[in-house]
Amino acid sequence: RLKEHVKFAEMIGIKNFSEILPRMSRDFLVKFNNEPDASDAENLLNSFYASKDDIKIFEVDNRGTSLFIELVYPNDINESDSIYSKESNLKLEIFKSYLAFVAIKNGEHSGIGYLTSNFDLEISKNSIDLKDLNIPFITAVNGPAAGAGCSLAIVGDLVYASKSSYFYQAFKFIGLVPDASSTYVLPRKIGMARAMELSLLGEKISSEKALSWGLINGVFDHEDFMTEVMKIATEIANGPTVAYKLTRKLYWDSLSNDFETQLSAESAAQSVAGKTEDCYNGIMAFLQKKKPDFQGK
Repeated sequence: RLKEHVKFAEMIGIKNFSEILPRMSRDFLVKFNNEPDASDAENLLNSFYASKDDIKIFEVDNRGTSLFIELVYPNDINESDSIYSKESNLKLEIFKSYLAFVAIKNGEHSGIGYLTSNFDLEISKNSIDLKDLNIPFITAVNGPAAGAGCSLAIVGDLVYASKSSYFYQAFKFIGLVPDASSTYVLPRKIGMARAMELSLLGEKISSEKALSWGLINGVFDHEDFMTEVMKIATEIANGPTVAYKLTRKLYWDSLSNDFETQLSAESAAQSVAGKTEDCYNGIMAFLQKKKPDFQGK
C-alpha cells in the first residue's frame, strides 16, 4: 500500500482533490468537487506503468466526483524499480520507497506491520460477520492472498482471482497456526489432505491451481478482472435476493446439521421463499417463456 497518500497524490500531479480515504489494503478513495477534476486525475493515474516491464500500476474506477483507486501491479517490486507516466513524462525512481509492505513473505516480516491479540480477535469477529451476512458475498482476489488475507479471500460464497494471483498460507513461517476461519473453510472446500498440504508446507498455489482444486470459482485475465467479476455481482444483485439469503444460510448451516435437520431447514426456507413476489414472478415468467424481473421481495 502507499505510505502517504496525500503527499503521493500531490507529487504525481493530482489536482483539486478534497479528500483521500486510504485503507490498509492496496486501494483508496479520492474525492473531488467536480467530475472534470476527477476525470483528469483518472487519465493521469491510468498513464503510470512500471519501467522494467511496462505493466500498469493503478486500476481506477471513476464514480463521478470520486475515484476508487487500486494498486494492481502484480509483480515483485525491487529497490531499484521505477515507474513512469506516459502522459506527463514524470518518472519516480525507487518506487518501493513510496510503499509500505505489511505482508509476510518467506518467513521475513517488513517490520512495518505486526500482529496483536486484539488484531486476532477482530479478524475472528469479522469472519463470523461475513458468515452471517444476509446477502451473497463475493471475493475478488487481484494479487497475493497471504495469511489471514488468504483466509478472508476464500471464505466468500463465490471466489474469483486474476491470473497473477496466488494463495499462501504463510502462518508456519512465523510460528503461528492458520486462523481467520482457515481451519474451518479449507478442509471443507478442498479436503483434509490439501488443507494440510497448504498449511504445513506453506507453498504458494497459483489461481489456476486453486481453481483446479475447487478452492475458487473462476480465473480471469488481469486486464479484464474487475469487469468480469462485476458482471457476476450485477447478475446476482438483480436476482431473487430473498432466495439467495435463505440459500447461503442453508449451506452454512448444513456444515453442522444432520440429514434430518437439514431437510427440515430446507422445508422451512422453501415455505418462506414460496411466498415472495419473486417466486410468483419467476413462475409466471417461466410459463410465459420470458426473463423474470426479480425485485428482491
